[in-house]
Amino acid sequence: MKSLSIKEVAELVGISRQSVYKKIKQGKLSKQADNTIQLAEVLRVYPDISIDYKDDKQVEKVVNQNSTCVNEVELRFTNEKVKMLEKALAEKDLQILNLSKQVDKLLSMNEQLQIYALPNPERKKKWWFFSK
Repeated sequence: MKSLSIKEVAELVGISRQSVYKKIKQGKLSKQADNTIQLAEVLRVYPDISIDYKDDKQVEKVVNQNSTCVNEVELRFTNEKVKMLEKALAEKDLQILNLSKQVDKLLSMNEQLQIYALPNPERKKKWWFFSK
């Protein structure tokens, strides 16, 4: 596994050496006993950095493994999201079905009420005859 010095990590990531030391102190980045950091550890903490690894097959292997792991995690996350959305869709379909049944029931009740509804009562004649 390729190890990098603190200075090399800072140059690779594009931050200062002090920032690398802060990440180590915070526990976000781990270093070895000889004050070097493995490239895989740098890729774990900073997955978006671009590395020129054309000459180093071991580095290329680490980068490919890291991107494969990220892809697998994204795939699992996407699959879980799809399952959750399918479940929500099934619940909404059931809700729509129940509501359409209720609408049909209310319409049939309305029809029955109109059949048995009393006709409009005739308007009573007024007791006075001299109105216009």
